[in-house]
Amino acid sequence: MDNPYANHLWRDKNWPKDMPRELRFTYPGLPLVGYLEKHSQEFPDRAAMIFFGTEISYRQFNDWSNSFAQFLLEAGIKKGDRVAIFMPTSPGFAVVYMGIGKAGAVTTACSPAFKEMELAYQLNDSGARILVCLDEYLEVVNATLPKVKIEKLVVTGFRDFLDPGHLSEAPGQFAGQRAYAPGSVELLDIFREHAPTPAGVDIDLENDAALLQYTGGTTGLPKGAIHTHLNVLYKAACRAEVAFHDLRGHVDHLTTIQMAPIYHIAGLLQLNSHIYEGLTQVMLPHFAPELAMQTIERYQPQYLATVTRMNTGMMEAPDSDKYDLSCVQKNLITSVGLPLTKQIVEAWSKRIAPGAKIAETSYGLTETHTGDTFMPLDRPAKFGPLGEICCGIPTYGTEFKIVSLEDREKILPIGEVGEIAIKGPANFKGYWHKPQETAEALVDGWLYTGDTGKFDEEGYLYWLGRKKEMIKVAGYSVFPDEVEMFLNTHPAIECSGVTGVPDENKGQVIKAVVVLKDKYKGKVEPAEIMRWAKDKMSYYKVPKVVDIRDALPRSGGTNKILRRLL
Repeated sequence: MDNPYANHLWRDKNWPKDMPRELRFTYPGLPLVGYLEKHSQEFPDRAAMIFFGTEISYRQFNDWSNSFAQFLLEAGIKKGDRVAIFMPTSPGFAVVYMGIGKAGAVTTACSPAFKEMELAYQLNDSGARILVCLDEYLEVVNATLPKVKIEKLVVTGFRDFLDPGHLSEAPGQFAGQRAYAPGSVELLDIFREHAPTPAGVDIDLENDAALLQYTGGTTGLPKGAIHTHLNVLYKAACRAEVAFHDLRGHVDHLTTIQMAPIYHIAGLLQLNSHIYEGLTQVMLPHFAPELAMQTIERYQPQYLATVTRMNTGMMEAPDSDKYDLSCVQKNLITSVGLPLTKQIVEAWSKRIAPGAKIAETSYGLTETHTGDTFMPLDRPAKFGPLGEICCGIPTYGTEFKIVSLEDREKILPIGEVGEIAIKGPANFKGYWHKPQETAEALVDGWLYTGDTGKFDEEGYLYWLGRKKEMIKVAGYSVFPDEVEMFLNTHPAIECSGVTGVPDENKGQVIKAVVVLKDKYKGKVEPAEIMRWAKDKMSYYKVPKVVDIRDALPRSGGTNKILRRLL
């Protein structure tokens, strides 16, 4: 059958009236690293990044990244070689990332939560030749080095990017004394000893790899998704249009707070779109409610990208009302753990600018460089029923279809639940050294995501959960994410994980593992949670087993729940 989900069927009806219908790159033919070079010429003194009061201009950002690229070339790094970054959100990450791209090498970002075995796996699997790490992670790095083939170790610290006059503005954990590693190379020495001249490496946008981004590994070992410079640029441009098209022109340039972890594909997309746009981003290595509100009040960002827990965390923080957050005109929020509901939006809207635009960010995954949908905001945003996340409509150039969970060849009618498949200019090129897995996921340009969802008649996508994690209860399909989102609205529950356990009569029943908020620990029993759940969800979704624990098992790479360990 013809694809009833074809983008053009909905675009005339649903595309925002104030947003360009065609995506046009600001500097055609240039990779994202070229945008940094352009910005350094057009507005060299504009703050590209602010780190606890220290401003780093676009000129400085570009020069430092050029110096790092020269270091890589001198070290023998060739086009396509992998360079690993083991750092949290920080100016150092951004500088190194841009330098890797300028040298024609490939970035592979490692989660700051990694322990020795996880770090060794990604370094060995990717074949990374150089590792750049934060000094605070040296204990893990030193234990890992004998097990990997890293040729050079580069070390930096938060303090390297703080002017002496601003040290007092940084919380203690970011301004402490540096740690050093014998035999390593200091990032600051690279900046001093290598001229900031352009690397001069020609980049083939469509064919040269820029990113080897590892998936979460919730059902097996993580896989490296290969993204080209065009993939990176295309999604950066898409996100810039979606996020900033209605904010441009009101101020000289935009400001935002980078709170998301940029080792993760969603946080990296934010970083990329900020560089593409040429705005000022205030870097926060870790989210903390009070620090976030202090930063918003001080730097007056027009735009925020957050996850739901950040918004609720700020609203629930002690003395929250004393901070003026009225500068925020737009906030795109990602439902992680807790769904973005109309009630949360209404409460948050009272804290930021009157009439500010607030909506779910998008649907996406590592293999597409995320950001595959967006919520039109020239009309009221949509919300799914609790347990279903409404993700908006397809973004520029991106096609969807919903196929049968049993037969990929069968395209389902609009409104039916099935597997989400995507075809778009930013689909990854394959899994690193995994041809069989690549062939299973990529078929005739379509990425079969393993996610379940549906579209409504107006072309809005609703995400339900992972196909492989679906639970069958007496013939009913239950998605763990849906039940978790219900449970996470319980006032005593901090987070939850759901899986299926065998049952003689029903095949499977629901088991929930919950972590209680500190003030409720020891005060809430499993039976109480099960009684509450009976009033909130369909009977076959109600947990038959509730286990209260201190923590959930999570992937070190993406912090996703490892349901197989529940």
